[in-house]
Amino acid sequence: MARVIPQKDCLILLGCLYHIPKKLRVLVLREMEILGMLKRLNTRDNSIEIFPILKDIEEDCRELSEQLKIY
Repeated sequence: MARVIPQKDCLILLGCLYHIPKKLRVLVLREMEILGMLKRLNTRDNSIEIFPILKDIEEDCRELSEQLKIY
């Protein structure tokens, strides 16, 4: 089940939970959108629909890093 949150809250989560610098947060959102991990909605507060991750990131980190081209 997808979760819808305002873009502002998503940017705050990226900073607080994942320690992503402010300047890179928008780029991370763009990459997540390209990979199909989220979808931007045309609402007043620029809401974002976040899709659940179906893989265990810790076990499939090699596959994820190859997909992101950071291997």
